[in-house]
Amino acid sequence: MLSRAWSGPDISYCYAIDPVSLEKLDLDIEYNISPQVILNTRGCIQSKAIKQLAPLFDYISEMDAQREEQRIIESAMLQHNVTSIDDDCSDELFETIAQGLADMYLRRPTKHSKKLI
Repeated sequence: MLSRAWSGPDISYCYAIDPVSLEKLDLDIEYNISPQVILNTRGCIQSKAIKQLAPLFDYISEMDAQREEQRIIESAMLQHNVTSIDDDCSDELFETIAQGLADMYLRRPTKHSKKLI
């Protein structure tokens, strides 16, 4: 109700906060900007944020890949009833591991952040 009766500017006061330090930033912000202009430029701001977070996404993806590799190896060891990998292990064990890793890397993108940008 109150917002429909408002006759002042679209934005009466605005400030920004640094997401890392949580401190208020002193920026020149244009107050009399229409909401449509804000919506039209929002994608640009989001893409900049995604680019800055890309190394984090890639790190998480790499950690996920390492966990998946370990799961594939442990699964193959269990399947072939092996408790440790050494020179006495069968070729079938190594073929199972190689096939599992090949399948994983063929279906998995190398960089998740590239999909976001």
